Amino acid sequence: MAANLRPLFLAIISLLMISCLIRSSEGSVAGIYWGRSSREANLSEICTNSTYEIVVIASLKFVGYQAVLELDHHCAPSINGSCAFLGAQIESCQSKGIKVFVSLDGRPDFCSRDVQYVAEHIWNNFLGGQSDSRPFGDAVVDGIDFHIQSGSNRYLDALAETLSKYSTADKKVYLSAAPRCRIPDYYLDIAIKKGLFDYVWVQFFEEPSCDYSSGNITNLSISWEEWHSYVPDNTALFLGLTGISGVEGYIKCRDLRNVVIPYVEQYSKYGGLMVLEGTTYCGHYDEIIRPYVKL
Repeated sequence: MAANLRPLFLAIISLLMISCLIRSSEGSVAGIYWGRSSREANLSEICTNSTYEIVVIASLKFVGYQAVLELDHHCAPSINGSCAFLGAQIESCQSKGIKVFVSLDGRPDFCSRDVQYVAEHIWNNFLGGQSDSRPFGDAVVDGIDFHIQSGSNRYLDALAETLSKYSTADKKVYLSAAPRCRIPDYYLDIAIKKGLFDYVWVQFFEEPSCDYSSGNITNLSISWEEWHSYVPDNTALFLGLTGISGVEGYIKCRDLRNVVIPYVEQYSKYGGLMVLEGTTYCGHYDEIIRPYVKL
């Protein structure tokens, strides 16, 4: 009899040990950028494993005041209808409670009179508007991400403000930003300070003054505290990560779990983690990190 009870006893002990290790970060979420690699899983597969609550499709690239979808690893946006199959995958993600954004990057350069045109183009082709050229068919994405690191910084706050006005009681248009970690961000500083973004996922990599380095959290912690004071109270602050181990500032899984997350999750504006580069994080991200992100 005692021998029969031993496996059950060990299982209970294991569960108790795990429960002691897990730190509750209820309300925080995890996200990932998708679309930049031919090696990544398709959008439906990304959403099926339920690791992420936000998936950002990259990207809608600015050339001046024109915003052109670039998803060459998955479809040919220049050919009408080529990317329509993604509409069903987007809706599949959303049916699981996962928000889907489209990211803006490239080199924006427009004047004040172009703002409404750009906003209407985005609304009609990706959000709740109407157009014969909607790349994803009838699928409506949940939000727009600003991942601007080149070009002009003029009127980006006006564009964010105009897009935010499309929100209704029935359907909110979420806005996010992906600034580099130095404050102020040249491109998005004004929009961030105005509180136009629901989420700000700061890139804590490829910048020595902000990076985590081999057990040393000093630079990251100083930058995190500055960002926590800097973003408005209505903004959720995310730890932006690279999933590419060779990139400066890459945080090893064990360090992320044992050192970095326990530190950043203490702050009231902490929103979660965003993987901005790479198709996965830590290989078995959901098994290793997931309990520390959302319970």
